[in-house]
Parts: sequence; structure tokens; C-alpha cells
Amino acid sequence: MLNEPLRRTLYQYVASRRDAVSRNEAAEAVGAQRSLVAFHLDKLVDAGLLEASFRRLNDRTGPGAGRPAKLYRRTQGDHAVSLPPRAYPVAAELLAEVVDATGADAALHAVARRSGLDIGRRARATMPTGQLGGPPVPGPAVTGFGGAGTGKIAPDLALHTGSNGVRPHAPEGGDEPPTGEAVTRAYLEAVLSENGFEPYCDGESIRMQNCPFHRLSRQFPPLICGMNLALIEGIVDGFGDPGLRAAMDPAPDRCCVAVHERKLASKNNVD
Repeated sequence: MLNEPLRRTLYQYVASRRDAVSRNEAAEAVGAQRSLVAFHLDKLVDAGLLEASFRRLNDRTGPGAGRPAKLYRRTQGDHAVSLPPRAYPVAAELLAEVVDATGADAALHAVARRSGLDIGRRARATMPTGQLGGPPVPGPAVTGFGGAGTGKIAPDLALHTGSNGVRPHAPEGGDEPPTGEAVTRAYLEAVLSENGFEPYCDGESIRMQNCPFHRLSRQFPPLICGMNLALIEGIVDGFGDPGLRAAMDPAPDRCCVAVHERKLASKNNVD
């Protein structure tokens, strides 16, 4: 289903949006004809990967108001394919249960933080010279959890697009590449995106609409959310930017961890 490049790009774009997406919006985002985009979006609905709804996009009512637009959003729930079959979720649940039962939370969180530091430092090595107060130390490509490569985050990816090839948001003030703190945020968002968190800007904070550990976090909330916090703390600290801080900031329908400006986190006493 997702082997077709345009269909995969459309799915990734819709999945990255917090609000439902119209056919026109999706076509503009991926640079394809509306009729072709509509075909692929409907195929994704048929496959259960997206869900469709209808809503007028203006305030007009009655005759002449026009037909409601067809909107798309990602379906709730997990979708995974493994050939041949693998039972990694079962292994994860068993390991989490052992850690929870034996009180090994601190050891898990320490390992998660070390993994995050490694991810952050590798990402830091890809940043342009002169950011964060000095030249980066050359290093390998950015990796994902456990050192598994997810592909190098090149500057053009981090500054202009997400991993789905669609620009997540234009730099403030136009299309010129951001500089300074904006570059740091762009790279951090790219790394979080590569690792499945689906970050988005919310004022001076970076929030994440997806938790890669959602299933486990529902079964072992303190254990997994604490691990998640330690991991993201490591990623942020690996960048070496003292102005950012990861903190618990739970809310419905998003990851329990957010990244704040340190001054904002201190002011709001976010722990």
C-alpha cells in the first residue's frame, strides 16, 4: 500500500498534521494534481490508514453554500507489518513488566538518557559551522533508537522539510533559511521527527503529537513516560543548547513530554 512514493508521501503529510487535511491542501503540499491526490487519499481510506469526513470550510450555509469538502486524518491505532511475523511488542511488554516488577526504573532511565545523548550528539555533528557557539565536531550520520540508522539528517532536510519531504512550516519572516536559535530548533525537530515523535511548534515550546511507545505507556505509565522523558532529555542535552529543557507536560492526544525554552519552563514551573 505505501510502496507507491506519492501515496507514501501523502500519508506521511496527513499523519503529520494536527487537523484534518483537504484534497486541495494535500495537493498543494506535495505538488501533485488534485485528482491524482484524491485517488491516492481515497485508497488510503479504503486500506484503513486514513479516515475521511465532510465539512464546509467556510461559514456559508443554505443554497449556494457549496458542497462540503472531503477531509482526511490519520486513523487512531497502530499499524505494523512484519514479514516474516515477529513478536517484538510481546517482548517489549515482558521486559517492561520485569523492569516494573523489580524496581529497575532508574537503570532503564539511565540507559534511555545515554541513548538520547548519543542521538543528540550525532545530530549536533551535522549542524552548520558556527551554530550553538562553535563549529560542530565531525561525526557519523544521525541514528535512531538503539543506534539503528534512520538516515542522515542533511541541512536541507532539517531546515526546510520533514522526513516526509514536505515543509512543516515556513521560517518566520519568509522563505529564507532560519539562523541561530531557529536552526537549532529546526535540527532538533528533524531528529524528533526521524524518531517518530511528530513534533510541532506551540509558541515557544516544541510539543509532540505522537508517542512512539504509546502502547506500552498505557500499560506502564510511570515507567515508560519516565523513560521517554529521560530519552528526550538526552537528545536535547546532546545538542548542547542550555536554552532548551525537556519536561513532563502531559495532555490528551499527545506525547507526555515537551521541550520548552528554559526560561519559560522555569517561569511556569513545569516539571
